[in-house]
Amino acid sequence: MTHYNNYIDFTGSSPQNIEDWKTTYLSLLKKITMYHQGKQLILKNQDNTGKILQLLEMFPDAKFIYMYRNPYDLYMSMLKFMRKVIPLYCVQTPPPLKDVEDHMMTLFTHMTKKYIQDKPLIPKENLMEVRYENFIDEPLDIVSTPYNKFSLNGYRDIEPSMNSYLTTQKTIHMDKYNFTDSIKKKIENHWGFALTEYEYTRPQEEVS
Repeated sequence: MTHYNNYIDFTGSSPQNIEDWKTTYLSLLKKITMYHQGKQLILKNQDNTGKILQLLEMFPDAKFIYMYRNPYDLYMSMLKFMRKVIPLYCVQTPPPLKDVEDHMMTLFTHMTKKYIQDKPLIPKENLMEVRYENFIDEPLDIVSTPYNKFSLNGYRDIEPSMNSYLTTQKTIHMDKYNFTDSIKKKIENHWGFALTEYEYTRPQEEVS
């Protein structure tokens, strides 16, 4: 996991390592583009969050959609996810949960700080930032926005399917988390920069 984190934003990587990644990634994208008969690609890849500089060097007119979420809820959601998937990925004994948590905290810190640092490189007309909570409240409006902002075709074609899908999701509710004081402090110590950047506040105490 440490090795993976070292390459998420190319911190300490040699120029040759970065060029090798560019070559390999470009080859992959060309194959995907060919498979889809030249259609414009939409990539959902969190690893790209820490590679804005390299992506702009490869694709100067690339469009970016960045979704951010309340770091308190994100911490609990990511930890829940890691607990489920890490045992499935491991050939041998999974690492201790403490190691998984440390990896998760470091991963988010590296990627998000690098994104905040490099996002001024993206032309404003090519960047859309989305607050996760706004997406949950108004999903159709949020989904339609990049089609207009980036002058993309096809929204009318997918709108009926999107409406049908959202109808099936109306009974699904987001998890509600209880935060101990120690968890709040841990999040604030590690991810306080994100709380400030995206204007999130400490969860209120539950009143019974």
